[in-house]
Amino acid sequence: PEGTIAIIDDSGGTLTAPILESFTGVVCMGGTIRSHLGILTREYGIPCIMAAELDGLVDGDSITVEYSKPAADAYAERDDAARVRIFKN
Repeated sequence: PEGTIAIIDDSGGTLTAPILESFTGVVCMGGTIRSHLGILTREYGIPCIMAAELDGLVDGDSITVEYSKPAADAYAERDDAARVRIFKN
C-alpha cells in the first residue's frame, strides 16, 4: 500500500530490489549503509535506516520514522551519523 515502510531483518538487497520502489522507506535490522540494501536505497532515493534495534512491532503496525538528516554519507564518521527515532503509532 501507499506509504509503506518496509521492516527487513536481513540487509540483502537482491530479493527486495524488484519491489524497492514501492516502499516509502526501509528500516533494516542488520547491515550498514555500505550494504547492498543501503546502496540500492541511496540509488533509488529511498530513506533507509540500517542496523536498527526494534522491539514490539508486529506485521501491520503503523509507525512514524523521524530522522535528523535526509541522507547518510557512506563515508561519514559514526559521530556524524543521522539521529533516528521510530515511534509506534
